[in-house]
Amino acid sequence: MAVCLFTPTLTPSLTPTLTPALPPNQELCLWRCASLHSPKVAAPLLHVLNYSDCFELSDAAVEAACEHCPELTKLQLAGCNGLRAPRALGGSGIQALDLSDLRHIEDDVLSSAVARCPRLSRLDCSGCAALHSPAIGGLHLRALLLSRCDELSDEAVSRACAHSPGLTSLVLSLCPALCLPRCYGLELLEASLSG
Repeated sequence: MAVCLFTPTLTPSLTPTLTPALPPNQELCLWRCASLHSPKVAAPLLHVLNYSDCFELSDAAVEAACEHCPELTKLQLAGCNGLRAPRALGGSGIQALDLSDLRHIEDDVLSSAVARCPRLSRLDCSGCAALHSPAIGGLHLRALLLSRCDELSDEAVSRACAHSPGLTSLVLSLCPALCLPRCYGLELLEASLSG
């Protein structure tokens, strides 16, 4: 079951009552709730949480959701540019993490998030302009999307490939700082290295 709310005017006063009213859910989509800052999402059976384009979303709200939703397998934070440095981003069950277009997320935050997600199979950090040399990769990682990361280094991509033996999809389009990252030994089914 999915509950989807698409309203740019969802107010913080509504969100404390939102979660307790939910039935045992699989998915909660709060996409484009532009004024949403500190929702209180605590749903033990929630598998997918989509906060994409919640421009005012706070670090504390994401940290709380990661802590109080232990069954999360997919977390979507694309375009949530209110986020700066959430300390507890991710979780042991997360398999898909979408951090695309988070202009302020830096290497240490991403490295920490990936370390907290040992089952991660898909990571999208496209458009994360502040990334230079994050420590990313993992045994279960199959898809790594890093397009439009202007400062991304060859070293970071080479390290990610070396630590992700099952990687089958690598997207590095429009990363002008890349010269020639090493991706030896991978059987990529999809590779985009243009730009």
